[in-house]
Amino acid sequence: MSQTAEALARTPRPGEQTDILRVEHLSHSFGGVNAVDDCSLQVPANQITALIGPNGAGKSTLINVVSGFYPAQKRGTIFFNGHNITGWPTYRRANAGLIRTFQISRGYGGMTVLENLMVPPKKQSGESLLNAIFRPRLVAAEEARHLEKALQLLDTFGLYEKRDEYARNLSGGQKRLLEMARALMADPTLLLLDEPMAGVNPALADQLAQHIVNLAKQTGITFLLVEHNLGIVDQICDHVIVMANGRALATGTMAEIRANQQVVEAYLGG
Repeated sequence: MSQTAEALARTPRPGEQTDILRVEHLSHSFGGVNAVDDCSLQVPANQITALIGPNGAGKSTLINVVSGFYPAQKRGTIFFNGHNITGWPTYRRANAGLIRTFQISRGYGGMTVLENLMVPPKKQSGESLLNAIFRPRLVAAEEARHLEKALQLLDTFGLYEKRDEYARNLSGGQKRLLEMARALMADPTLLLLDEPMAGVNPALADQLAQHIVNLAKQTGITFLLVEHNLGIVDQICDHVIVMANGRALATGTMAEIRANQQVVEAYLGG
């Protein structure tokens, strides 16, 4: 199939609901124990979807496999934007727009907050020695655009005054904000957030939730977040997927999930 035919095949019909991510019969084991066990699920495009479930349900493992952080074990298939990405390395998935954050915030502690945001942009011209030598104006213009975007994001996330501070000196909540801002510098199409509210105070959790809602509306980014705060899930998510025992147990709105007896028995405890 030609590239044009592939593009047409992926083009949705007017009013048609499309899935940006589709997982089919995916399994991943550790020492013979299936953390993800024949799991199939779909994430609709241009929405905020929550992945919830009890501890040990396989949520973070699923995110790690989908993002390429854990290599595929040849059991199951992952489709992103119509492409089979099961065997793709992490960097290729990221270049295609599939970006993720981690349960424990990761950053470059020895770099400033601003420098942290200047690292993620894709295919930077300055990474080429030839461009740096023979096309310095191109490199400078591109860096100026990245700098403007980075400063805007720092202002949006309330970190502008910390731009020259070393990232290791930020509070836990500020590191969460920095990690999300850094992810946005990579221009995600789908942003996987692994427990973004973990370890932050309620006020900051509300702030993070509002950032997610605003970004979804303003940019069209699709969000899939692993989250235990069901109040936040109820507040901001369009779609909810419940995992239990390594599998997707139920999908729907939060109201539908609460009314699902299987979910009540497996997760919500009646």
